[in-house]
Amino acid sequence: MAATSELVQEQHAYEVLSGGTMLEAIGGIAAIALTILSLAGLMPVLLTSIAVIAIGAALFMEGTSIAAEYRDLLASTSNNQLSAEELGSGISIEFVAGIGAIALGILSLVGVATFTLLPISAIVLGAGVLLSSGTKSRLNSTKIRMADVSNTANAIARDIASTSIAGELFIGVGAMTLGILALIGLSPMMLTIIGILGVGTSSAMSGSALSGRFWGLTHE
Repeated sequence: MAATSELVQEQHAYEVLSGGTMLEAIGGIAAIALTILSLAGLMPVLLTSIAVIAIGAALFMEGTSIAAEYRDLLASTSNNQLSAEELGSGISIEFVAGIGAIALGILSLVGVATFTLLPISAIVLGAGVLLSSGTKSRLNSTKIRMADVSNTANAIARDIASTSIAGELFIGVGAMTLGILALIGLSPMMLTIIGILGVGTSSAMSGSALSGRFWGLTHE
C-alpha cells in the first residue's frame, strides 16, 4: 500500500514538470531531420531555413505554455506566497527568440541575405535556449516546491529538471559560438547547420525527456 502511494506521488512529480513539452519536442525532431539532410547536402539553404522556422515556432509555443503555467501557479496560491515578479521574469525571452527566429527563417527562405541571416538565426536560437533555461529553472523549482510529493519523488524530479537545464546551457552557448564563427566567415554554412542541429536536439530532448519518463512510469 505504501509502495502504491509512493508511485502515485512520483507520477505527480513527473506530471507537474511535463506539461507543454510536446510541441517543443515535435519542432526539435523536425529540425534534427532537416539539418541532418542539410549536412548530407540535400538543399541545405532551404532545409536549414525551414528548420529555423520550426524551432522558432517551438520556442514561441513553449513560451506560451510557460506563461500559462505561471498564471496557473499564481491563481493557485494565496497570501502572496508567490509574486508575479518572481514567476514572470524572463518569460518574454522565448517569445522574442521564437518570433525572431521565425522572421529570420522566412527571410532566409526567400533569399534575403541568406548567408548572413542563417548564422544570426543560430545566435538568436542559442541565446533563447541559454537565457530561457533560467526561467525554466525557476518554474520547475516552484512547481516542485508546491507539489504534494514525497522527498524521494521531489529529489527525482529535481534531478531530471536540473540535468535537462544543464544540457540546455551547454547547447545554447555552443550554438551562439558556432553562429558567431559562421558570421565572421569560418565555414559559415556548415557551422550554422551544426549550431541549429544542436538547438533542435535541445528542444527535442527537453520536450520529450520528461514526457517519456512519465509515460514509462505510468505504464509500468
